[in-house]
Amino acid sequence: MNNTITFTFVAGARTIHETDQDSFGGNCVNTLTLREATATVLTFDEPQTGGCVAGTVTFTHRGAGLAYRWTDNIQQNTATLRKS
Repeated sequence: MNNTITFTFVAGARTIHETDQDSFGGNCVNTLTLREATATVLTFDEPQTGGCVAGTVTFTHRGAGLAYRWTDNIQQNTATLRKS
């Protein structure tokens, strides 16, 4: 299954906006809250809402890219993100 996920970051903000549309027509629109930040890692909490499953989202700075990991402690999704 392929998902198209868009994250909207605003410098200095403690939340990010997520829109996740899967290949089956499901849709998740959510606001994630920053839990922890280091020089290379941002960790956000994702609440359970509508079509969204609660979990933890981690973004890790890797060279020119950004690695993404979502987990609910049962499943996980990973990807390398690109800026649009």
